[in-house]
Amino acid sequence: MITFPWYRIDAVDPARHYTALIGLADLRSITVVPTFSYYGYLIERQLRRSPGMMGYRTAMELTRLRFYHLSAWADPEALHRFIRTDPHRRAMDTLEGWIGTATFRYWDVKGAELPLDLSRESFRLAPDS
Repeated sequence: MITFPWYRIDAVDPARHYTALIGLADLRSITVVPTFSYYGYLIERQLRRSPGMMGYRTAMELTRLRFYHLSAWADPEALHRFIRTDPHRRAMDTLEGWIGTATFRYWDVKGAELPLDLSRESFRLAPDS
């Protein structure tokens, strides 16, 4: 697995609570990797300028066509605004049907727990979490 470093966007208050997100996308075919990567690039640019974005990291298991995302947001509204805004919204429409399993989990996290770490948070992707 290739895990990228945490990219901090904004200063974090260790005592404050934030909205955390872990996402997993399994692609159906290697043929979608170029399109998925293109939108990944656009979405990363969007993340870096989105109001309420505190920080994020991504990871991938390319041989399994599996891609992970971890992020922390000021509040749920900031996260949902990001999801509904292009290019993220357009990517969801374009990639519909090409992503096999997509799993997303949200939880409350204290600033002192940031940055998020995939090895520490991957349990949240289990079906019963």
